[in-house]
Amino acid sequence: MSEENKIKKISALLPRSSRQVNKLYESDSEIIHFGDSYLLFNIDDFSSEDYFIEENPFNLGWNMAVAAISDVLASGGSPLYYAHSMVLSSSWSEEYIAELTKGVAEALKQSGAYFIGGDLGIDSGDKWHYTATVIGTCNNSKYNLRSGAREGDIIYMSGEIGLGNYMAMLKLMNIKVDPTTGKPLEQKFPLRMKESELINKYATAAIDTSDGILNTLNILADVSRVGYKVNESSFSYLREQEILSKHFSMPPFLLFVGEAGEYELIFTIRAEDQENFLKESREHNLKFSKLGEITNIESTRTLERVISAGGGSVDLTTLNFRARDFLNPKDYLTALIKWYKGI
Repeated sequence: MSEENKIKKISALLPRSSRQVNKLYESDSEIIHFGDSYLLFNIDDFSSEDYFIEENPFNLGWNMAVAAISDVLASGGSPLYYAHSMVLSSSWSEEYIAELTKGVAEALKQSGAYFIGGDLGIDSGDKWHYTATVIGTCNNSKYNLRSGAREGDIIYMSGEIGLGNYMAMLKLMNIKVDPTTGKPLEQKFPLRMKESELINKYATAAIDTSDGILNTLNILADVSRVGYKVNESSFSYLREQEILSKHFSMPPFLLFVGEAGEYELIFTIRAEDQENFLKESREHNLKFSKLGEITNIESTRTLERVISAGGGSVDLTTLNFRARDFLNPKDYLTALIKWYKGI
């Protein structure tokens, strides 16, 4: 049984409030009608399996908190309260734990959220788990779903493509320093508070990139029942993609199709709103990547998932396997490279 079917079966057995607005898989956060507004609720679990860089504990704490908060931002809200359950590795020093906590605290300060409590445990080995719970409220009582994209909408993303997959590849290769500078890795996920506020004003659908860019687009397309066309020439990969190409002979395209998230925000807007959206983006000094456009609707034509790359057109539906299909992440990476060479 697939993970999705397991979730559906479990959810079907549990009581559901009539105040809950979103359907299963329809939103990054659970949306609850509360008084004259809406509350947003999210819970996320992190471990070494997420391939975050662990050498810098402050950045690890920051990245986990930002990753949890990003679901609320994608849903059009602002975080209010934050709780966590920490299962610490027995190998972590007191200094490491303190720095990790400072990273979480800094993300909360910058997002305006308050810590309200949690739980603490220690693993008998060197494993760790971190579970974060975020409660937020909607900006201007408007929330974003994944299901609102329509044919002709333009697809945008905050930030650049590929940070999550870049970090994951370095960890898989056991690389602990920047290959070009020799300095410790310092990658941090951006906290997209200002971007979220503007996105909320224009978005017809929104989602964060917790599962990588391609999976995120596919989830949005599935829930909205649409297709999409993406053009590689219209967006930019992060600067580190040059390292992949030069030092590891890996195409930047892997940063697009890999499944490690960078927790950016992908969203769609109406074509007629694009001019005003870009104008406001410039006024607020906010930068977004234009990915492409929403195409056909399932009821009228066969769905398409296409990217224009390398002077050709790639049918993304031919990538018919997931990372979870492999016991060893390196086997998944090998299969991904083999698929790329065959397209």
